[in-house]
Amino acid sequence: MKKCMMVTMNETQPSLAQGGQVPEGQPFSSPGGGPALRRLELAVRLLWLVPVTAAVCAQAVFVLGWTLRFPQTALANAPRTGLELVFLAVIFWWCVRAWRRTVSIARGEVPLSTAWVLLRCGAVFLLCAFVGLVALPKGLEVRRLYGEALNRDGLRLLRNALQRRLSAAGRYPDDPRELAKDPRDGLAAIPWLWDTWGARFPHHPTAEVSVRYKMEAVDTGQWAYVAVPSGPERGAIYVDCTHTDSVGRAWAAY
Repeated sequence: MKKCMMVTMNETQPSLAQGGQVPEGQPFSSPGGGPALRRLELAVRLLWLVPVTAAVCAQAVFVLGWTLRFPQTALANAPRTGLELVFLAVIFWWCVRAWRRTVSIARGEVPLSTAWVLLRCGAVFLLCAFVGLVALPKGLEVRRLYGEALNRDGLRLLRNALQRRLSAAGRYPDDPRELAKDPRDGLAAIPWLWDTWGARFPHHPTAEVSVRYKMEAVDTGQWAYVAVPSGPERGAIYVDCTHTDSVGRAWAAY
């Protein structure tokens, strides 16, 4: 009789998996967590996983598109391009693993701990605040400084190639695009301007050269080359941009 009563009580006691209540004083031990706890965990994960995945996909499209569109520039910057591709591959693999775990949590296949879920909620909140207030503005600033350095380096390469042509031929070329056709000038291609994603430059990426007969700044955002027959301005090349860089200097003044 006593054994029969114990069996009946076990059969009629509601289980946690079927929505039963946890007896007071006993730890929560459901393998998939309660519905409310599981929804909170999913919301926290989606809060950071969705924007991270979107950012990774956007960066992958940009890097691959830039590599296919400008293969010569990508080869000239092979170490940087390779590191970006490897970094994207690692982050993409990590995102796939995170999405798989999110699906498992949604199905109730992963045990959840209330303390850990609440701790992750606080961590995600602090991370979002840090990204929005500190990391994002600083990252945009770093991207701009990096892009400005590339612009100045391109200007240096062009001027060095012009000096090599002057030393070898005794005169400047009529068009600086001729420098990229002669390997003796040490210039594989005309460098690109404003070619840095996220730098918020005032012009679109370009490698065009505008040949002129006097130095003037009309803000085309292109390379400007002075091809007068003689005079102190002969062979001058500069960035045709009236905007200023991060130190307050106009690009045309470099």
